[in-house]
Amino acid sequence: MNYQQLAEQVYTRHYQESKSADKTKIMLNDLVSMIGKKDIKKVDAACVDKIIDTLKKRGNSNATINRKLAILSKCFNFAYEREMIDKKPVIH
Repeated sequence: MNYQQLAEQVYTRHYQESKSADKTKIMLNDLVSMIGKKDIKKVDAACVDKIIDTLKKRGNSNATINRKLAILSKCFNFAYEREMIDKKPVIH
């Protein structure tokens, strides 16, 4: 499974009916644009570090970066709980 597919499942399952669904979808799409169709088993701490660096270079605030990382973490918790991956990448 690639990250884009995972993000779609998590959005449908957890965020679609929330008050902030539109904003969350935008953030998920931003993460998908950075990770793309990479296999979720190949997303590691180095990949997460690159995402953080990219977000900082774009001028995202720390709060925005933290929100996007929380969504990323939710995606990998979802995948881990459903045994799609053996371990979660480290996300601080």
